[in-house]
Amino acid sequence: MSALLEMQTFLEIVDRGSLSAAARALATVPSTISARLAALEERLSVQLVVRSTRRLRLTEEGERYLVDCRRILDEIERSEACIRRGQGSLRGSLRITAPSDLGRGRLRPCLEAFTEAHPRISVYIHLSDEVVDLVRGGFDVALRVGQLQGSSLTARRLATGHRVVCAAPSYWSRHPRPGTPGELAQHDCLLWTPEGRNEATWMFAADDDGTQAIRVTGRRSSNDGELVRAWALAGLGVAQKSYWDVERDLEAGRLESVLNRFVRAADLSIVYPSGRHLPRRVRALVDHLVESFRGA
Repeated sequence: MSALLEMQTFLEIVDRGSLSAAARALATVPSTISARLAALEERLSVQLVVRSTRRLRLTEEGERYLVDCRRILDEIERSEACIRRGQGSLRGSLRITAPSDLGRGRLRPCLEAFTEAHPRISVYIHLSDEVVDLVRGGFDVALRVGQLQGSSLTARRLATGHRVVCAAPSYWSRHPRPGTPGELAQHDCLLWTPEGRNEATWMFAADDDGTQAIRVTGRRSSNDGELVRAWALAGLGVAQKSYWDVERDLEAGRLESVLNRFVRAADLSIVYPSGRHLPRRVRALVDHLVESFRGA
């Protein structure tokens, strides 16, 4: 039996003045009320009520316990009332992790619109190009680009996309544009790598509808995608980036893409812990981002 049910039963006994009256109030029988009271007293190792044929009398311990029961049950009732009143509005905090470029670019205005619509929501945005453990990091949702590894997380696709190979016009003016992925071996590539190596493997579509893995090398590498983009804009080499990270640069001509017929899909997804009891604010954020990215 739960401690809460024991408290409720004890309070009804005191307020109603008898076991039978408490049983009627709780829609049960007096023997059940008597058993609950006995179980409570046994658990506490103290007598709370002195019972006679005509009346009930609280012991000193019972008087103290009564005060605590009323306080605790009143606090629970107030808390539940606040929750019910808050059903029409969202409140609380959200912890979000996303790739650095995406967080500073496409995600930022989406979150600004969400927080403006829900003034009682606060957000913390963790930008990292590495895959973050949601549960260990205490995050509500994560945005991820590319193929998702099997896990217990729920995923919803936000947009269908791809990765592009690109460089600044100043770089292409000094170097020949590759016609096939294998020709990237002749270029100084700008590498995103968490290990700090000066080589990486870039994946491309193959003519036979398969995939091809191309080993590339470069003198500059970083675990920060934004820095890789800055190097590309400065004309320091060739980068492979998610389209969403560089779409404005491509549209403005600051970067120019090559090998477009060899691009592979790299969808953007939002992932979050599975479960029926996902907080309303998290569900609302997921729905908002799905709608915001619709058609992207």
